[in-house]
Amino acid sequence: MESNTESFTRVLVLWLELHSAVSLARSRNHREPGSGFAPWDSRDAHVREVWNKLTDPNNLLVLEQWLCQSADGQPAEWARQALRVCRERAGRAAPGR
Repeated sequence: MESNTESFTRVLVLWLELHSAVSLARSRNHREPGSGFAPWDSRDAHVREVWNKLTDPNNLLVLEQWLCQSADGQPAEWARQALRVCRERAGRAAPGR
């Protein structure tokens, strides 16, 4: 079983990979119209892949902790959205659904 530290480290690596993927997608000019670039709405395959890994239901507890520790602005917005998606995915994966 994974320790809390290992879980947190795994999610931290996914956050770093997500930011890198978003930055690369921006540099390739795959940005949707407007000033923002939300990974949950991205058309970039790598951004979507990392987002799906990050929002895996196994990350639910770590994402809840991450949100509590997030700064305001974009980090908190991304953490709230990741937690929302993760909770939705966990609900769909629950037995009897």
